[in-house]
Amino acid sequence: MANFTKSKTKIEQYHLHKDQPEKLQFELYSLNNYLTKNIGHTEKPHMHSFYQIIWFTKGEGKHFVDFNEFEASANKMFFISKNQIHYFDNYPNYEGVIIHFNESFLMDNENNVDIFLK
Repeated sequence: MANFTKSKTKIEQYHLHKDQPEKLQFELYSLNNYLTKNIGHTEKPHMHSFYQIIWFTKGEGKHFVDFNEFEASANKMFFISKNQIHYFDNYPNYEGVIIHFNESFLMDNENNVDIFLK
C-alpha cells in the first residue's frame, strides 16, 4: 500500500456531470463495481466537487480521509465532503454502496430552498 504525503502528491479533483449541468446531480453505484471500474484512480488521493457517501457492507481494509487511516469493514459508513481528500486501499472485494450528489440535487427548483429545511 502506498504511503502518500500531502507535499509530494498531486491531488486530482473529480466533478459530477461537469459538462452536463442539466443531468440529475445524483449517482448511486455498487461499491465493488465502482472500485473495479475506477481502478488506478480510487487508490490515489483525490477530491470531488460533490459530496459522497460510502457504505461498506462487506470486506475489511483501510480507507484514508485527509491522510488519516480508518478501518473499512462491514457496516461502516463514510461521509466525504466536497473538496475533502480521500482514497481507498487496494482491496478489490469490498461490497457496499457509494452515493454521489451535489448542492443542486438538494435544492428545490421552485424557490431554491434546501429541501432538508422543509
